[in-house]
Amino acid sequence: MQTHHWMWKRLDTVGYEQVTLQEKQNGWLADGVGIWLGSDEPVRYQYWVQTDQWWRTREVVVCLQNQEDLEPIRLISDGTGHWRDAFGRPVPALDGCVDVDLNVTPFTNTIAIRRLGLSPTDMETIRVVYVDVPSLCWLPISQRYTCLVRTADETVYRYEGLDTGITAELRVDAEGSVIDYSGWFERVWHKTTLPPKGETLR
Repeated sequence: MQTHHWMWKRLDTVGYEQVTLQEKQNGWLADGVGIWLGSDEPVRYQYWVQTDQWWRTREVVVCLQNQEDLEPIRLISDGTGHWRDAFGRPVPALDGCVDVDLNVTPFTNTIAIRRLGLSPTDMETIRVVYVDVPSLCWLPISQRYTCLVRTADETVYRYEGLDTGITAELRVDAEGSVIDYSGWFERVWHKTTLPPKGETLR
């Protein structure tokens, strides 16, 4: 099975992020780490996102590496829109959210794109768990994806944050990885690796 490695440069400030996405027996596991220049100092963050084989988010963990006094976020989903916190308590405010969106990365757009599987001219509105970094606050918001055009190698989507007012075009490759996120992110490196022959998924 494949492992994908991606690196993006931020266009709105100074910053980079690297993500490793591994295919597992029951889905996918992403490990992302990045640093960017905040309002008065660099912000270093790390996150893990686990999805099932249908790209429904099952768990997300986000932490800041230079603010030890701020507790990491951990949210767990059943994949059908019901969430629990790190202590197993239900979070009814997130009912109906299937995806997660971290404001510091274009990777979480890939999760929604892969799960929706839109064809050209298709449009869908979804509810997502929006996580803000560096505050580590979360809230449910609505987003809309529209598939504009597709070629053999690339697809262009219109992304609309219906609650945030952000609109952007996302150019992605055949894997759904963002190549260009207008005004926000640009991919600067990627690699796909295969496991050694005979190796099985764990």
